[in-house]
Amino acid sequence: MPQESVVRPCNSVEEVRDGVGTQGEQQPVVLFDLCGTLYDGNTTHDFLAFFLRRNRGRYRIWRAWVFTAKVLRRFIPRPMLHRLYLRCVGQLLVNYSREELLEYAGIFWNQCWDNRQIRTTVELLADAKKCGSHVALISAAIDPPVIALSQKLEVGAVCSQLAYDNDGHVTGFGRDLFGRKIPYLHQYLDGLDQHGPVTVYSDNANDIEMLRKVDRGIIVQRRADSRISEAPRVPTDGLEILYI
Repeated sequence: MPQESVVRPCNSVEEVRDGVGTQGEQQPVVLFDLCGTLYDGNTTHDFLAFFLRRNRGRYRIWRAWVFTAKVLRRFIPRPMLHRLYLRCVGQLLVNYSREELLEYAGIFWNQCWDNRQIRTTVELLADAKKCGSHVALISAAIDPPVIALSQKLEVGAVCSQLAYDNDGHVTGFGRDLFGRKIPYLHQYLDGLDQHGPVTVYSDNANDIEMLRKVDRGIIVQRRADSRISEAPRVPTDGLEILYI
């Protein structure tokens, strides 16, 4: 667990790389948030904009809900609004197959990944893999784009999930990780045979508590962005900041 009592800025990517490699016989685990950490965008929103254009009716319903959500966020707590949004997403995707969604998610990433990846953290992910760490994505985005990207990067994945029937067709929404990543992180780690220290990278203020509970929590922050480190009522003691 982190022992420092102040936020420690990382002066270089090289400092962050220290200690990521295999230590003894235990394999370190390195997890990366996706939206804003590895990908410069909102994964669920961007994938839906790409996928639902095929169906004009569903696309218009989705756009209407996005507009409504922008109004409601002034009055409804963000976690509650996120869950309402994902319920809407689940209904819009009803009857689509998991295979079709994964196929289109793969096409989505092939078209946008090179231009919208955040290269600093993507390079850190690649370095962690080379050092022998177990690497995974941990994201509140829906599973088709997260799983497709995890396959592309050859890493694990922990994410929100749609609900599927026995034939693999969407029936609605399953689980939401927004603000709830800690129990699913523990569940994922319990599924590994053995593991060493756990490092998590995230730009999301809702992930602060998770960052504080792992061995090494690293806040990913653009130099002009003070959303996390200066946000009121968000304790960041013991964490590092990686400026990108």
